Amino acid sequence: RPSRARRFARTVNAKAQAEAAPHDTGREPRHGRARFRIEADGAGVSFAADQFAQYPFHVTRVFHMDEAWPELATLYLQSVSGGLFADDRLELDVAVARGAALHLTSQSATKVHSMTAGEAYQNATLTVEAGGYLEYLTDPVILFPRARLESRIEVTCAPGGTAILADSFLSHDPAGGVEPAF
Repeated sequence: RPSRARRFARTVNAKAQAEAAPHDTGREPRHGRARFRIEADGAGVSFAADQFAQYPFHVTRVFHMDEAWPELATLYLQSVSGGLFADDRLELDVAVARGAALHLTSQSATKVHSMTAGEAYQNATLTVEAGGYLEYLTDPVILFPRARLESRIEVTCAPGGTAILADSFLSHDPAGGVEPAF
């Protein structure tokens, strides 16, 4: 990592209870990982030089959809599950190399279901080398009543690199409640 890299980390906690004790939720927690590295070829077109995804992640192939910037790679991060449940752990690791450009988004919002015990974890580590460009613009997280989520985004951006990100959440109560229950 560059010695003068700027680091930004944000942690969001949405918890129904002030304290969480070890517990048994009755289901096997998911520990999903995804990682990829985006590089640029000799013509400056960005491509996935390394890509790995395990359940519940799915990463699409690289798209080049921006006519004004045809070298920009676009990837859609998808989930093949019904959302996040108690004790799920998802880890994402993205690296953008010098001269490469990536727009990373998601297929839709991520639901965080109600939990009577435990919490879900979602961690993203984003690294941009000097001369690299990253847009991390995923859809919002939807927190159901009593959802418990720890979400962390860590960005390391070298001098001369660009990182643009947005992180958002909203609450939803299918029963029509007015106040969020977290």
